[in-house]
Amino acid sequence: MKKFFYFLMLLLCISNIAYASDLSGEIDVREENVISGEIASDDLATNELMYDEAISEEADYEFKTLKGTVVEAGEVYEESNGYMKFKYQDVMVHIKDQGYNTKKLIKYSISFYGDMKVTNPELKVGDKVYVYTSFENGRILDTEISYRNNTSNIITILVIYGAAIILIGGMKGVKALISLILTVLAVFGIVLPQIINGSNPMLVTILTCILITCVSLFIIAGFSKKAIAAIIGTSGGIIVAGLFAVIFGNIMALSGVTEEARLLEGLVDSIQFDFKGILFAGIIIGALGACMDVGMSIASALWELKEESPNMPFGKMMKAGMNIGKDMMGTMTNTLILAYTGSSIILIIIFSKINLSFYEIINQEMMIEEILRAIAGSFGLITTIPFTTFVSSMLMCKKK
Repeated sequence: MKKFFYFLMLLLCISNIAYASDLSGEIDVREENVISGEIASDDLATNELMYDEAISEEADYEFKTLKGTVVEAGEVYEESNGYMKFKYQDVMVHIKDQGYNTKKLIKYSISFYGDMKVTNPELKVGDKVYVYTSFENGRILDTEISYRNNTSNIITILVIYGAAIILIGGMKGVKALISLILTVLAVFGIVLPQIINGSNPMLVTILTCILITCVSLFIIAGFSKKAIAAIIGTSGGIIVAGLFAVIFGNIMALSGVTEEARLLEGLVDSIQFDFKGILFAGIIIGALGACMDVGMSIASALWELKEESPNMPFGKMMKAGMNIGKDMMGTMTNTLILAYTGSSIILIIIFSKINLSFYEIINQEMMIEEILRAIAGSFGLITTIPFTTFVSSMLMCKKK
């Protein structure tokens, strides 16, 4: 019965994701320009833009991102604006999305900036792309390639990952996959919408992380003392990580205003975001996985130990749990530190190449934020060990 329940939960999560994906690609039939097997000529493109002036004296403009496939790809060439050289590629794209079916010759810029050696990869025939398209009264006015369409590749790696979890983990793998899907849905369905609506980022994130912890660990370990101990221990570690981030973030006067934050503020000027709170919320979410891992591992190990030695006293179990936690501490803290270092490696190289001293580098706000992320997450992980050990010992045995 339990197996059927977990299998049903997995199907429900997958169907919800598939349904959401279908909604995002819902067809809005506005135009049907079919050019079968032929490249659109300039005359045809001109005719396509013509419309009856009697429709409206004021043009109705709108913008969409449509899916397309490269059917012809030209050679890369350079153009100069008098100061710098830029690289381009002329590609013919077959746009077939949201009721549109046409071909467009697009000048694709493969240069990030002028005179740079590093460029976007050239497009090849068969490549899937997204085309940023402007419309005038429902007809295509201008097109520009936004980015590659890797949706099918993303789905492929997700399927491979999910299959590996199920094949290796069996029923526990299915539970882990359900837990992962629910975690992602909670972050995107609860945390992000609430922050956008103006809720306190820290409060929303901590409560959601505790909810994620409860649901995930009950799914994985069932309604048992082991799960309860892991949940309490993990929740304690997450709260400590959040408090650590808030205290030292305020002491160091961090603003949380990064380049991405400035971009967000420019895009959504109607909402006043708490960027410092968002910074702390991100630290908590980043620490959640490691804290759950430590909490569940210690609770599970002590549960097995208690099963083998039912008469083990409280003090001995506490000592065993702390010894297990100490062994985990070294590798898990390394995991967090290396993860954050790896994500910031280009930033570190940039600072080192502009001849800044070590102290100048670490005192840049961007670097301080990454350091705080790593240390706060590790601090939460470390404190999860005694929390989980104490609660496990209390629940699983009597003091003697």
